Amino acid sequence: MNFKAPFYGILAAYLEKTLRGHHIGRPVLYSHKAVAFSVSGTSYKRLFFTLDGNEPMVLLSETEEKVRSFESSFLSVLKSELQNALVVSVSPVAGDRILVFELKINDAAYQEVTRRLVYEAVSHHPNLILLDENDKIIAAYRPSSLDSSRPILRGMAYLPPKKTFQPLEQYGPEDLERYLEKGEEREAQLKEERRKDRYGRQILETKRRIKLLERKLEAYQKDEEEARLHLDDGNIGSAFYTGEGLDYEKGVLLYEGKEYPFDPHLKLSLTAEKYFQRAKKAKTALSQIAENRKTCQAELEEKRELLEFLEGADEALLEETLGMSDMTHKRKKDVKGGKPLPRLVTCGGSLKAYYGHSAKENDALTFLYTKNPRFHWFHVKDHSGPHVVLRKENPSQREIDFAASLAVYAAGLEGGEVIHALKGDLRKGNVPGQVILNTYKSLFVKDIDPLFRKAFIDGGVKR
Repeated sequence: MNFKAPFYGILAAYLEKTLRGHHIGRPVLYSHKAVAFSVSGTSYKRLFFTLDGNEPMVLLSETEEKVRSFESSFLSVLKSELQNALVVSVSPVAGDRILVFELKINDAAYQEVTRRLVYEAVSHHPNLILLDENDKIIAAYRPSSLDSSRPILRGMAYLPPKKTFQPLEQYGPEDLERYLEKGEEREAQLKEERRKDRYGRQILETKRRIKLLERKLEAYQKDEEEARLHLDDGNIGSAFYTGEGLDYEKGVLLYEGKEYPFDPHLKLSLTAEKYFQRAKKAKTALSQIAENRKTCQAELEEKRELLEFLEGADEALLEETLGMSDMTHKRKKDVKGGKPLPRLVTCGGSLKAYYGHSAKENDALTFLYTKNPRFHWFHVKDHSGPHVVLRKENPSQREIDFAASLAVYAAGLEGGEVIHALKGDLRKGNVPGQVILNTYKSLFVKDIDPLFRKAFIDGGVKR
């Protein structure tokens, strides 16, 4: 959909009719290529300016959504200059895809002054420029250098871009309807773009780590196959010692239908020792490979669960849980912090349960990570300990036993009464880690299944 310059007269008239006499404010850098303002006094709650070169648009949204803003120097100026600005008019620049929003604000001396917000919806290089009452540039989303053909710098007079030839086209109310419908679709795209800007890098890094771990497991498999080829080398070494099957003329040892060459000029004991060492090395390697594979598999499970969480959770949950603080326009390195992710322990690959090891982890698990009211929650009654969650709506009895046993084991007990409730029957208490239950069932763990116990120990569950 490509709207030419004449359409912007119709769009300007619609925006002026909708916004004139109302206030805009609280600007946010919604994504790296979209600026949003709150709107008061109308059914619309937000005004968007998209700055994507492929399809720049100005949108009005009825959705009221509180989001954290990315930071940039341009946004800082908007915050300073356009708090609670009154929309006086919206007008097009004749012959071009440019809209000028004339605004009234109160300056630091409480004097009413004029500001103009210019939106250049030019393909491939859209811009949003703030002007003072004399049309001098205060700030721009995309400033240009002094040696540019059209310098856009603070303090310089604003000059519109040179007009290019536009074919005469007629637009009517139906075109405005098409534009507004496209705006609704574009708003949904903006949410995805914001999500990508906020968490895309972490999702990408998690995917890369998963691929690396999968390659490691493949390498361990090859190393194991190679090591197993030499497990019987000790018996071959013994055959060299006994001399049974030796053919000195050919210089080979015939053992179980295979020929193994040797140097007749060397002592057989040295040849035998070489095979003994290879067998010993193979056994040591298999032991180390098993340990490395176990560690790698555990991390792989953790990263897969993290990826599922990152791709499935809404922004509020990601914000609360991960404490993401990378809101800079220049995409600086993430600052670590926020609430911790829940811990995962598995048994045989099919049994999975999450648990917390502190009050903060318990809160994060129970009230942030566990949103589905049909998920199952466990805790040892009348005892401090972890919250345990099965992220399934219909777990088997074996899975329930596993989660209850985890609650008991991680609490440092060998048995006890376990509270079993649905997430929907819980609400947060007044202190970290506290929950208030509407209803629950009691389970009694007498002995922890040895298979479960091994899974807890192998999974690093602290007691």
